Amino acid sequence: GGGGAAAAAAGGGGLLAGVKMWLLGGALVATGAVQTAMGSPTLESMVQSSTPIEQAIGSGRPTVIEFYGTRCSRCQAAARDLQPVENRAVHDQGINWVMINTDDPRWEPVWTMYHVDELPHFEFFDATGKEVGFEAGEVQVAR
Repeated sequence: GGGGAAAAAAGGGGLLAGVKMWLLGGALVATGAVQTAMGSPTLESMVQSSTPIEQAIGSGRPTVIEFYGTRCSRCQAAARDLQPVENRAVHDQGINWVMINTDDPRWEPVWTMYHVDELPHFEFFDATGKEVGFEAGEVQVAR
């Protein structure tokens, strides 16, 4: 049958499995083993390539908001696997990938609104801006 890899990845509890998978169009399935040419990705490099939230709101495109902390070791570890996922989502699918630093007090109303109590925390929105789900905690990227 078709879609075996996607089904296997979703069944394996990979990052963003299930309801979020359609949003990213299966972009997460084959990206875990990809490394960027610039060396090992970091949280900082993900932040630099992310979409400003002001630009994402009302853009008419699906959006992922990733809440992170600069001292969050799980966030740092996840960046290595997530950078290629972010790149593919943004460049191939036109998805906004917004990074919100929970150490920055000016974002407190945002992370309070989404009940962020574990990092990293991901909120998923469709192209109309409707929230379609979230993931929190340790990140598993399908390999």
